[in-house]
Amino acid sequence: MKYHNGQIALTELLSRAQNHLSDRQYDQAAILFSRILKLIPDNADICFSAGNAFRHIGNYERAAQLFSRAVAIRNDFFAALCNLGAALSQTGRLDEAADALEKATLLQPDRIEVGLELAKLHIRRSCAGKAHDLLLGMLERTPGSPDILMALGDCALADDNAAKAKEWYLASLRLKPDSAEAHYRLGNIMRDWNNLDEAVVCFTNSLKFRPDDTTTLVNLGEAFQVLGETDLSEKQFKKAIEIDPKCSMAHHDLLVSMNYNPKYDAQTIEKAHTQWGNALISAVAPHSQWSNDPCTDRRLRIGILSPDLCNHPAASFLEPMFTHLNRGQFELFCYSHTVHEDWRTAHFRKKSDSWTAIEHLDDATVCRRIRDDCIDLLMGTAGHLGENRLEIFGLKPAPIQICGIGYPGIIGLPTIDYRLSDVLIDPPCEKKSSHNEQPLRLETCFCCYTMPRDPPSVGPLPALKNGFITFGSLHTTARLNEKVISLWSSVLRAVENSRLLLCRATITPSVVERLSSWFKRERIDPSRIEFQREIPKSGHLKVYNSIDISLDTLPWSGHTTACESLVMGVPVISLYGDRQSGRMVSSILSAVNMTNLIAADIDEFARIAVRLAQDTGELARLRQGMRSRLVGSALCNGPAYMDNLQTLFRALWGAWCENR
Repeated sequence: MKYHNGQIALTELLSRAQNHLSDRQYDQAAILFSRILKLIPDNADICFSAGNAFRHIGNYERAAQLFSRAVAIRNDFFAALCNLGAALSQTGRLDEAADALEKATLLQPDRIEVGLELAKLHIRRSCAGKAHDLLLGMLERTPGSPDILMALGDCALADDNAAKAKEWYLASLRLKPDSAEAHYRLGNIMRDWNNLDEAVVCFTNSLKFRPDDTTTLVNLGEAFQVLGETDLSEKQFKKAIEIDPKCSMAHHDLLVSMNYNPKYDAQTIEKAHTQWGNALISAVAPHSQWSNDPCTDRRLRIGILSPDLCNHPAASFLEPMFTHLNRGQFELFCYSHTVHEDWRTAHFRKKSDSWTAIEHLDDATVCRRIRDDCIDLLMGTAGHLGENRLEIFGLKPAPIQICGIGYPGIIGLPTIDYRLSDVLIDPPCEKKSSHNEQPLRLETCFCCYTMPRDPPSVGPLPALKNGFITFGSLHTTARLNEKVISLWSSVLRAVENSRLLLCRATITPSVVERLSSWFKRERIDPSRIEFQREIPKSGHLKVYNSIDISLDTLPWSGHTTACESLVMGVPVISLYGDRQSGRMVSSILSAVNMTNLIAADIDEFARIAVRLAQDTGELARLRQGMRSRLVGSALCNGPAYMDNLQTLFRALWGAWCENR
């Protein structure tokens, strides 16, 4: 039977197409509807059904064309207008999508779900005012709608008014106490405000009503992680992975938590990273051939893929790449996943030869862009930390891939070839690891620090006024584990009448209670510990003017914190660890010729503290000369650091060309 002969054959074809659509066999439905449309191109219902088939297989451009044709044939086709808006939204044509949904709301103004989708579109278009007016009008018609109240909260949040958003979310909860989404949104606000104890309550409440939501589990785990409750954080991440083994953020967060947790040795952490990397590679198809010109002396293209191209701690270590890279020998391409751009983003963009914002691009698109740009060496800076985009590195878009700066150990990906290091972090005498990432040992230090703009003046030594030594820490609370408290307690016992100042915006009541109990167990009177949560308006560096000596953490040492302490004239005592994460501050102290502050064991850590505390005159002189010492050291010598790094880049490229 030929389908173009007669109505019976066409009816049968339509029936089969609709059955495929009902059975979710969308590929087959799309094929049949395409054949039908050649015969009946101007039937609105057929265009609509065909559009649904193409929408379900992810061909949003074709779906939008079909829905648009349906509306052109019948301009009051409400469902087609709604689906047209959704399809256009998926293709990024937000203004056209909003126009379609506005027409739909005029046809049926009481359809709340359409108005809510239109409000979301307005927010995506940075038109929060339009969304607000639309939602208030909807609320007048339907005053008891918790969904509209929720959307008003989203609108306020988009307008940077978190306090007002909180009011709307609470109003929604009063009408619908079992709203998992409202509890979740409140949790995010509490987390952004560093009210982490409250954030934990909100996320926990959300999970009561939506227990298998991996996004909420990850956010709860991250809140526990920042609080320093690493065991609890890992429990949430593991549960999220059990529910969804492809939950990428849970995998990343779990590996980060393991770095904080002192119960894991270096080998266990390395094994976990390697297992993650192997699993990722088994699920993708990394490139193994590139079109890069294998000429050893041509101008090379360096790519930096980072979420930290803004006023982020990692930016202080990225600056030398932008300021001191030899532009006659190298070009600098940036792939920026920077969510909140600022003055530093503008500075980095100006210093780049090419800039691509990737926060709204998928991995495959970014990979194609990197390959089209013929990047020779691609560097990642975030490791497993937020917005890392490591899956792109798994696709191997560049022939040579390097990690470093922002993460304290291996990534675990077989497609990453090298990581920035030095002889202190990775002593050549140590047993060679089995993973693919080979240490790229720089001559002085694995990193180069850039001084902050207009830092506060260095104040006088607090001990001269106080009559006692104040030790201090501005580390993230995630680093303040039980072993750290034991280490610091040995110092407080050794230095009579000394005090300890702990400053961080995330020091919540639960953190104070937990840390105080640990200090009591170590026979340290809680009155000797000062917890400071409020950060001075002039910035956190000002806090160092109340500290005589900084104490480092373990197993993950705080290298940005150490640099900032030295900027403010405060020496840092560090314990040389058994892994890269525990050796970063030792590397920094070596680069500023202060190896006498590196302890080999706990006893020596306390002895160094005693030695410094006994001579306040020398401590005061050290404080006043520290900043100039830092500026003149290898740690801050950007030109020398980049000369060394560029020489290594050339050597890596030469080796790749030879082995290609």
